[in-house]
Amino acid sequence: MDEQLWFTAILNHAFAKPVNAIMQALPPVFHPENPNAPINNTTAMEILVVCGLIILFLLIRSRLSVEKPGGVQHTAEMLDEFITDQSNGIIGHHSEKFTPFLASLFVFVFISNLIGLIPTLESPTAVWGTTLGCAVVAFIYYNAQGIREHGLKYFKQFIGPVWWLFPLMLPSKL
Repeated sequence: MDEQLWFTAILNHAFAKPVNAIMQALPPVFHPENPNAPINNTTAMEILVVCGLIILFLLIRSRLSVEKPGGVQHTAEMLDEFITDQSNGIIGHHSEKFTPFLASLFVFVFISNLIGLIPTLESPTAVWGTTLGCAVVAFIYYNAQGIREHGLKYFKQFIGPVWWLFPLMLPSKL
């Protein structure tokens, strides 16, 4: 096991017993390698990023003002405008409903990359599992929105122009 970061050690000291209890209830493949330290550095850094973002968003929300916006609000509005413009250019009109998801994903990946620049911390996106998790969430969200918008007819797009090309088209769609 790699050396624990200071934040990982704090989390393992505080939450090792409940995490072990939860992991023991799962199939054996999920049991921790080290029961004394079931939380690894990557998970600890993801928790740190998510908690930091929650605090940041609550801070932004508490300081919203129409008459006297501050620097944090201006930065948040610039980020929102950037994400909205990008999604409008790529997705097209009516892309505003996807902005919260896209902004959350963008900010999580951005901060996860930047946190590795701080001494004594690691970037959680340096581990393939984090990027795979973001990709799986985006894939599920994309397809769930397709089903929500078009119903079960949504799956017809995977078949292709004619039904007999389905075996050839499906691998290219996945």
